[in-house]
Amino acid sequence: MKSVSSPVRLCMSVKQLSKKFGKFQAVSNLNVDFYNNEVCCLLGHNGAGKTTVTSILVGMLEPTSGSVSISGLDNQENIEEVRKEIGFCPQYDILYPELSIKEHLELVAKMRHMDVEATEESVENILQLIGLSNERLTLAKNLSGGMQRRLSIGISMIGDPKVLILDEPTSGI
Repeated sequence: MKSVSSPVRLCMSVKQLSKKFGKFQAVSNLNVDFYNNEVCCLLGHNGAGKTTVTSILVGMLEPTSGSVSISGLDNQENIEEVRKEIGFCPQYDILYPELSIKEHLELVAKMRHMDVEATEESVENILQLIGLSNERLTLAKNLSGGMQRRLSIGISMIGDPKVLILDEPTSGI
């Protein structure tokens, strides 16, 4: 019997990526490729440039030089299309205190232009996945730090993005 494996497909490519802040070189000539269904980790000491790299990958920060392409699209030239492909959980939780867990997930689904049926299914799946189904109506301001972090991770997964970028995902959990 012959084994048939699915082809390995390039998902994100980083070429000669550099970032300077004034005279400080935060990132220098980073080259790396990421493939579909691959889990990767960016490790480094404090101040090594990890958050700078993630900010460039998601299009929040422009590189000084180099390029990032996601699904074959340059993230600077095609930022709106690229953002549809990315789920991002920043280093610090960004939540609206007066919104419930469910309302946060629904808001992001609306921002991603998901239809009602897809939104309901995605929200339910994510609530189960992050273990917050029973707290779905709890306001963000009443959540523990660990629950807020789980919500932030859940928010990044709305819309089943092709690329999921998590900055310090286990902080506070």
